Amino acid sequence: MKDEAVPKLISTYGTPTSTDKKAQYKAKLMALPVTISGVSTTSESGNSLNCIATINVKVPTELNELANKTPHVYASYIQASHAIDKNGELAWKNIHYSIMLSDNGKDISVDTEDMIATMDTLAKSATLAVDKDDILKLYDPKNVDLAKSDFTVVDNELNKIWKAIPPSFRTSMKFSQVDWIYQKESQCGTIQQANNNSVSVLDRVQIFKCQTSMTKEQIKYLGGGNYN
Repeated sequence: MKDEAVPKLISTYGTPTSTDKKAQYKAKLMALPVTISGVSTTSESGNSLNCIATINVKVPTELNELANKTPHVYASYIQASHAIDKNGELAWKNIHYSIMLSDNGKDISVDTEDMIATMDTLAKSATLAVDKDDILKLYDPKNVDLAKSDFTVVDNELNKIWKAIPPSFRTSMKFSQVDWIYQKESQCGTIQQANNNSVSVLDRVQIFKCQTSMTKEQIKYLGGGNYN
């Protein structure tokens, strides 16, 4: 089961192209405690057994900090696992699998189709554990303050340029400016959302960054120059 989970080791937080990082993911995955209990078997044929069991996986200790500081990340991880979370252990009950003895009478093959969620969770557990520090940095509330500061600078600059436009010309541009504001909010999200503490840090940062980028483009348009 762990071997089949290895190809699923793809992280959106770390550097999956790094050979060293991939090795860390694999080592963490292989070290995860997995237990199988309550196994019942029925014989389908002379070389095949149908089995039902409960699979338990211990949640890596690194994820405790994620649960405390980025609860939405941890909640998403638990939800995607389709498992029962109890006392730091994930459990999948009534997992069906079959074991077949090969023709040589020595090797066996296991049908793991019903274990896909478990294998996905093993891979995710490993990547989250290894990438814990990267995730915490990504969701650091200070990132919101930095992104908001950058937006405030360009927003103030846009307001200065807008006020400097001759009143008659400004009146003729009013509708297009309002339309641009609606487009910006539709594409980026609103500043109200960016200031909402119930919205995730990452989403708030992305809203501010998107707003900043579009505001810079509008400054170029209205000011007739470049704004970096």
